[in-house]
Amino acid sequence: AEEVHAQEVFDWCVDRGGAGPLGRPGRGVLPVGRRPRRAGPRVTPPGAPQVAGAISSFAMASTVSSLTFARLQGQGVQLPQVSVCHSNPVRCGCGAWYDDEKYYGSGSSAPCQTPEDALKDEGCRRFLNDILPHLCTIHVKTCQDCTFGGFKHLDVAGSRSAAQGFSETIACEKGNATRKAKFAYDAPEATKQDLFEYAGYWDRRELVLGCEADGIASGPSKDDDCNLDQYWDRVWFHGQKGACHTFNGDEVVAATTWGRDTDDCVGPACHLVQSRPGGQTHGSGLTLVLNVRTEQISPVLLARGETTSPHLLLHVHTSESRGNLNKAIKVYPGQEMDVRVKIKSYASESYPYSNCTDDPNAIDPELCEEECISKWKAILCCNSTVDILAGLATDRIEVHPLLGCSSGTTDAQYECFRSVDYDVHRGKVCRHPEDLSTSRPDRFGWYEANSGAQRSQIEGLVRDMGESRLYCPPLCSKQEYEPSYTTAGPAFSDGAALNIATRLVYDNPQALSDIPGLSGCQSSPASCIPTLIPYVKQNFAIVHISYDTFEVETLSTTRAETIFGLFGTIGGNLGMWVGVSIMTMIEVIEWLVLAAATGVCFTCAFRPRGTSGEAKREAPPDANPKASPAPA
Repeated sequence: AEEVHAQEVFDWCVDRGGAGPLGRPGRGVLPVGRRPRRAGPRVTPPGAPQVAGAISSFAMASTVSSLTFARLQGQGVQLPQVSVCHSNPVRCGCGAWYDDEKYYGSGSSAPCQTPEDALKDEGCRRFLNDILPHLCTIHVKTCQDCTFGGFKHLDVAGSRSAAQGFSETIACEKGNATRKAKFAYDAPEATKQDLFEYAGYWDRRELVLGCEADGIASGPSKDDDCNLDQYWDRVWFHGQKGACHTFNGDEVVAATTWGRDTDDCVGPACHLVQSRPGGQTHGSGLTLVLNVRTEQISPVLLARGETTSPHLLLHVHTSESRGNLNKAIKVYPGQEMDVRVKIKSYASESYPYSNCTDDPNAIDPELCEEECISKWKAILCCNSTVDILAGLATDRIEVHPLLGCSSGTTDAQYECFRSVDYDVHRGKVCRHPEDLSTSRPDRFGWYEANSGAQRSQIEGLVRDMGESRLYCPPLCSKQEYEPSYTTAGPAFSDGAALNIATRLVYDNPQALSDIPGLSGCQSSPASCIPTLIPYVKQNFAIVHISYDTFEVETLSTTRAETIFGLFGTIGGNLGMWVGVSIMTMIEVIEWLVLAAATGVCFTCAFRPRGTSGEAKREAPPDANPKASPAPA
């Protein structure tokens, strides 16, 4: 022990710079009877950081994320929902754009070539707003020195004259004269909804020419054509993309009665399954033959920038994200596309570990933001009275806000839309309110409001911050599809085009009745095939949709520290330090509670003798008076 002590003294002296002169206590000399202090950091009791971290993690509601993979078991996997829309939602050949002579006969003296002419003549104004944007390419005329409303080289007078003499129109209303009458010269201003219902692709077979899917052959129809109405939802309308059609949607699922296995299932969705993961062959999954209809594109809207190069929008989605066409795949004509789908699942803890919601009416946050932008455009640019809180404080919006705008797209309306888009990019509209993104309990917004007063308070907060604000909480548990695609080449092969043309003229000739130059295919189908092949290459596309794998990728966000884990950490470290366990602490607490309840004095044991607050008891008198001295 003396050797160890001497070594410690020596080490201390070396660290301090050596001994002082003549061995006197000074720098480097340790006074007698005093042990040296060890250099280095203070020793932390073992387990203290672990306990502190557990308490901090629990108090701050920290989370951890984990990624797992699981393979779906069973005979097959239900096919996803697939929506098909057109990038250019209005057809140019409809009779309403050409039949009404009042559009062309009125104001014959006015050239209708400048914006000022529209102020003088009603026929010119309605022609510019309601007719000119939807004329087909062959009727839109140009000239070198023409300029109208920012459209360089657009000959309005020549286009008006060419459209007046056109007679081969398309019966877009399919016998429904009420739709066409809404676009008569003396009719009230029609809406976007009226426009899409009349001149849009509201008939699914205008876009979807063929459909094949696994399991349909064993269905109740004994047919391998999944283009039947029972496998598709009713048409729904997007405010900018018009009519859209959803395969295996909510209505199809709702019409199905599920059982324990496939044999017990009754309904159309029972057979919309994929039996094996997608491979090199295209027999597994869903195959769609689509018609892009490039001949129906308006060059006026194309020149303005309101529309783009003709293509279809193919959106693979779930029920919560239907309508979020920003994630749709663009399908261009002449392509054969292979779309592989991965299944991803997300699960999060609710408050206070995240700001997610379990409300069944909640939608995808990205779709919620798009609806907010559409509502703001409808209010500013279309004089709409839609409530900015619609779809947030209420149920999901069923009618797109822009469908109430006028059918005629004026220059002022178009510039207003562009201005709103510019403000969105700058973050001035439709951003999440900061006061609702904090750790306050009501940050969930509308979905977690448990009382009418709380809901009113949240609505008032958003209105005070600006009616363009929104709050869209994510779903606590959701599943989504991640598609990836490849194309077979820039154009169809001759064999593929011949196969599609042959099946059309023999199996579905009515689909060609609205195509210019192909109306005679029903009478002589064989002679029509050579004419149809070039049209197929320029307009048709084939899309194969299949699951890439049956494995589900799940990203889970859970609490980093549970209450049971916290007690276990504290109890384990207490047992290691002082031999105290959680049970011991509980017993101590129980003893203290019982002692306080029975009135036991805890401080009496620490007071000096004779200082008790209680009155001293007098000793009883002795029975023998001789035993005690008599008082003086």
